[in-house]
Amino acid sequence: MDKKTLIEFEKITKLELSENEREEFLTKINDSLKSFDKLLNIDTDNLEPLICVLESQKNILREDKAQKNFERNELLKGARDADDGYFIVPKTIE
Repeated sequence: MDKKTLIEFEKITKLELSENEREEFLTKINDSLKSFDKLLNIDTDNLEPLICVLESQKNILREDKAQKNFERNELLKGARDADDGYFIVPKTIE
């Protein structure tokens, strides 16, 4: 990133950096960007994507099966106020 781009960024984000802060920010952001450049140079063409980095946790999720756990009327028994199968709650947005 250059100084001109940083000044444009300041305007967009409504930041007001001093000259010293600009220099410090430019140094830090450019060092970070160099780190990403190293990652871009890694050859990943023949690698399969990982789903989980831990071999011991192949599939820790249960099988997704639809099931009916409760009857609607049973759930509405505990409602302070209900109408036509729905909970009635206080209005929260004007």
